[in-house]
Amino acid sequence: MKCNKIGKAVLMAVMSLMVFVNTQTAYARNLAAEDKLFGLENKIVGKESQDTNTSNSLGQVTDVYKYYEISVKSPGQLVLKFVGLEGNGKTALFNSQKKMLSEETTVKAANPQAAYYIGKAGTYYLRLKCAARKTARAKYTFTKKAKLGGSSFANAEVLKKGVKKCGIFGFEAYPSQRQYFKLKIAKEELVRVKITKGDSCSNTDCVKVQVYKSNDKEHTVTWDRMYEGQGKGTLYIRNSGSRKTEPGTYYIVLSKLFPASGFDYSLTWLK
Repeated sequence: MKCNKIGKAVLMAVMSLMVFVNTQTAYARNLAAEDKLFGLENKIVGKESQDTNTSNSLGQVTDVYKYYEISVKSPGQLVLKFVGLEGNGKTALFNSQKKMLSEETTVKAANPQAAYYIGKAGTYYLRLKCAARKTARAKYTFTKKAKLGGSSFANAEVLKKGVKKCGIFGFEAYPSQRQYFKLKIAKEELVRVKITKGDSCSNTDCVKVQVYKSNDKEHTVTWDRMYEGQGKGTLYIRNSGSRKTEPGTYYIVLSKLFPASGFDYSLTWLK
């Protein structure tokens, strides 16, 4: 009788221990799952991230900030789109170290997309979020774009009459970075250069245009700015006595005015 009581006590102790271990294991698993979900990233790499003008899925977006990794192998335009968006969405572009390159943009359901220009191959992140208690799907298209223009006067890209040159300033570029183009004037004439600019989701897209002559690279012959939404304009080089352009070699130097911006552009020396 005494042995039976001891056996029952041992059995109860073993069962209690098993319940405690199972409970702790379940708690540990839940904790690990929560740790894994914190700062969750969707990794979009490989072939689909390089498709040009092809829609690539990023997956679900919730009302919690989440980073989505995207790898690009060339300069280009990335257009993000929310699908099934209700209310507003939030989006921002980050570099590979998760340093913010753009300002955060509010995307509305009436036009649920945002455009980013990227001038350098590498890994980037989009940080996305929906309004409270809302979800949506996200996708993007990436269009390859040329990045022209030399990095100094010495290696400036040659601009020929009637030939369009296209370039890009990405969100990763600093305002101190310049892109240089060169044109040679054999005899006095009026030089007109048509400039176009594509806008991104930034409201600070602005390109600064400076023109120098080869014999004076410290002082501009002329300069101007093209603001967000302006789209296009014509630059006139007038430095001769007859309000035309003196013979010589000229440099057109482009830069972006604000860090959190990006755009593509074209230059055409009009005939």
